[in-house]
Amino acid sequence: MKWTVIGGIVNDALVISVRNLGYTKNAGEFVRRFFADIGSAGGHRAMAKAVVPIRAFREKYGDLTADEMSAKLQALATSSWRTRPPDTTRNGSRPE
Repeated sequence: MKWTVIGGIVNDALVISVRNLGYTKNAGEFVRRFFADIGSAGGHRAMAKAVVPIRAFREKYGDLTADEMSAKLQALATSSWRTRPPDTTRNGSRPE
């Protein structure tokens, strides 16, 4: 699995760009999961973007410095990649 997550501060917003090969995880779901409630977030399986006001990011994740924001993005991404995909079967069992 190959992913790239990059963030930068533009004016008063944190802009996050996500790219991946799109085989097992979904970049759009990642940004919506962590940022849609505090900013604009969306995309597709292989590419996505979020634009979040710095104030909103800090309210949700703490009053972080730029370096700490970077570490937080890495932690969110890593935790997202390690979770199992949602169950898509009718009976709740997972195919082997």
